[in-house]
Amino acid sequence: MNLVSKPSENQFNSRGQDVLPLDNNFPTFKLFPQRSDSIDNSNNRASPSNNGLGIIPKISSPTDPDDIDYQPITLSPFRLFCTVLEYIEGNDIDFFLKQHKVIPEKEARSVVMQTVSALRYLNNGIKPPVIHFDLKPANILLGSGTSSGEIKITDFGLSKQMCEDTYDPEHGMDLTSQGAGTYWYLPPEVFVQGPNPPKISSKVDVWSLGCIFFQCLYGRKPYGHNQSQAAILENQTILKAKDIEFPAKPIVSDGAKTFIRRCLTYNVRDRPDVNQLADDEYLRSYPKRTTTNSLARTAQLTMNDGSN
Repeated sequence: MNLVSKPSENQFNSRGQDVLPLDNNFPTFKLFPQRSDSIDNSNNRASPSNNGLGIIPKISSPTDPDDIDYQPITLSPFRLFCTVLEYIEGNDIDFFLKQHKVIPEKEARSVVMQTVSALRYLNNGIKPPVIHFDLKPANILLGSGTSSGEIKITDFGLSKQMCEDTYDPEHGMDLTSQGAGTYWYLPPEVFVQGPNPPKISSKVDVWSLGCIFFQCLYGRKPYGHNQSQAAILENQTILKAKDIEFPAKPIVSDGAKTFIRRCLTYNVRDRPDVNQLADDEYLRSYPKRTTTNSLARTAQLTMNDGSN
């Protein structure tokens, strides 16, 4: 496939106007400039294992060609990578909330179920498992542009691989990039300062999902709403986030509130991991027409730019 045309910008990424693959769908593509520490000095070329690119080939399901949404290409000998991606017509949840303020609970729960299905795939469907680490409304794409369709998780630039030599099933793995990420959606444990780096696991993504679900339902972030990231650090907002307060309006079911409380459990040892969350009664009681298999099918993963 030759990317020969000058790209035009859309909401998510760049689209090659003159490139038409066999399935008659236009691709999109993203260029990755490499940091100086991403260069393999032995051959003076960039390494795809940095900047999240090493995870790209592992995310799509090997058993379903329709789930292969992107392919990394090395633009050798330049210190640059290009990923060819599926083109998404819709927008993201962050954009949708700015337009509509809130998402009705029924539709928001569908988004949550699909996201949990995708997170389970990241934990169980690929080796080594992956922590997304930057799950937020801007990184959940609405394929049709509405809150009732399929979703796609995007932007794996900060994701972490839980390799056997660095990950302890009981304690997690060291967070080596403390300070990175979007603070409104990160759990308390990543803000702890000390002589040793914090430990993280899939429970980071569980906390993030609780924040996203809360924001979908109420139109505001549960912690640090209207605060800057600098203020969140200065005020230790997330470190103090031991309780959650639910607004009186709009009316939300007790089941949704209980689910959010589980996600936003302050003590990481008591917080469910992704697999435990998938068995939550709030998700299992969803109408049968939205089955686990269909959610796994629609919760496809792609990679793209996401704005903080």
